[in-house]
Amino acid sequence: MFEANPFEQIKRDLKRLVDDVAELRGNLSRQSTASLSSLQDDAKAGLRKAEEYTRSKPWAATGIAAAIGATLALLLTHRKHRD
Repeated sequence: MFEANPFEQIKRDLKRLVDDVAELRGNLSRQSTASLSSLQDDAKAGLRKAEEYTRSKPWAATGIAAAIGATLALLLTHRKHRD
């Protein structure tokens, strides 16, 4: 039950802890790689849809871009004058 040398038990426990941490790190790495791949696929699909829309309706896309630009300009200049 009790070790003659308590340091041996501590060394075994630390080795087990290091092994567990290494396993968790590997799991996290695999999960983050899978998540990143999924996000990249979603971003590419969204980009393709935006490009298709822009090519099929260039004037509508230009109007949307102008509206977004004007809104940002208003928000940024309003904030600048308020400070």
